[in-house]
Amino acid sequence: MSRVSLKLMLAAILAAVAVNTLLVAILLYEPPPPRRAWISIKYVAVDEAGHVEFIDRVWINGAVDYNNRPFCFKPGDVVNFTCPLEVVILGRRFRFAGWQLEEAPHQGWSTTSRSLIIVVDGDQTWWANYFPAC
Repeated sequence: MSRVSLKLMLAAILAAVAVNTLLVAILLYEPPPPRRAWISIKYVAVDEAGHVEFIDRVWINGAVDYNNRPFCFKPGDVVNFTCPLEVVILGRRFRFAGWQLEEAPHQGWSTTSRSLIIVVDGDQTWWANYFPAC
């Protein structure tokens, strides 16, 4: 066998190995899992005696659910949360006062509208505050 034939055989073997390696890499590739963000909606009734956290209905993009668990969304989703106007807690009526985003080291008022529209960009906890109704 001549040197040229050996070089061609070696090149063919290396090409076959490279193609097989590429095929194995393609077949074994797993795309990264989609990013997720968790949004928690919490309700709290506040009066002169203290406060109590409670569970009630929440409307998410118009569909009713309960705020007893975090909700999963994709970052970038636009989500509309709506809470009840009035609730009865321990026999006393409370009226919606405003939303607060839970942030360290403090919590600031966000809006007094019952509908909260957010663009999801990460895990968040939103509090709906209720004060005694007159």
